[in-house]
Amino acid sequence: MLGGSLPSVDVDHAGGRARVAVRVGAAWPTPAPELAQRVRERVAGRLHDLGGVQVDAVDVEVHALAPDAEHDTGRAAGAAPAGAGGLRAAPAPTAAVGVTVAACVLALVVVALGALLGREGLVALGVLGGSSWLTGPVQALDGLAPSSAVAAVGVGVAVVGLLLVVLGLSRRRRRWVGVESRSGVVLHRRDVARVAAGAARSVDGVLEAGASTGRRSVEVSARATGPLDDAAVRAAVADRLGVLRPAPRVRVRTETAGSAS
Repeated sequence: MLGGSLPSVDVDHAGGRARVAVRVGAAWPTPAPELAQRVRERVAGRLHDLGGVQVDAVDVEVHALAPDAEHDTGRAAGAAPAGAGGLRAAPAPTAAVGVTVAACVLALVVVALGALLGREGLVALGVLGGSSWLTGPVQALDGLAPSSAVAAVGVGVAVVGLLLVVLGLSRRRRRWVGVESRSGVVLHRRDVARVAAGAARSVDGVLEAGASTGRRSVEVSARATGPLDDAAVRAAVADRLGVLRPAPRVRVRTETAGSAS
């Protein structure tokens, strides 16, 4: 009724351990206890496999019941296929367009211009005291003759306007990677980097590790006090990221006793 969506998840995470609260909807007549147990097992398993997180508890609440797709006689013909449990998979999110900062600046300029024109109107009506702020600039422009400088400014403004239009209509960048699942699960690239770094730290001998992600690859930097097998780190990271679709290429750079390899 308030516009919320299911499923929703809250996680308290600290020190590699987590407590999870999950709110789900179910297809009637699914037994709630069995559903809750399956959700607990799936959530705990995914958190451990994807991020190496030890889950202390998963609290599951069933907030809504919906007719099963097999019993929903009012379903429209040709509708999109349902995901797991008769629920449709969510669409993959996209990043914001590149014009966001410029749009904010332009919005502030428009607000300031609106406030200025509003003040001028109130001064002209006698509601506000004081003199007009626009009289001086308007009089200064009176009699201004065409010149190369004015033409250059006009061309510059037109170019900036066209550039903002192009940015506003440009294709949004993909910052999410799909996870092998029937329920539309995705990971942001920064989370993929965290997962890769966690997998590298799980290798014996690794003291610390970091990772960065590109469009189709992950680069891992690992540091250890003794000889470190690059292949072991690469295999651990590739195994952890094997659920991603498409699976990224993994590159490993190791440092041992102050020398890079």
